[in-house]
Amino acid sequence: MYASVAVPVENGRLADVGSGGGFPGLPLKIIRPNLQVFLVESSIKKVTFLAEVIRELGLKDTQVLARRYEELGEEVAPLDYVCSRALGDSPPSSNGRGRNR
Repeated sequence: MYASVAVPVENGRLADVGSGGGFPGLPLKIIRPNLQVFLVESSIKKVTFLAEVIRELGLKDTQVLARRYEELGEEVAPLDYVCSRALGDSPPSSNGRGRNR
């Protein structure tokens, strides 16, 4: 996996935002077992799947958080790394360049 080679992610706290099926968070956890991984996903169906994968693989220091990233509080702070594969619409920014809804 390119991310595991390109970014020196050996240990620390990583949030995979909009985790979906667990990519790239789960493969990074498998390749780098010293990472503490937070899979952030708002879909309960996907959260249930991710929790089952974590249980079946016996991954330690891996949590699924069933909420949106902007709703997270102190439970994940501070983070060393944040990654995402794809995110939905973002609100318009102050400079007017945000996506239209």
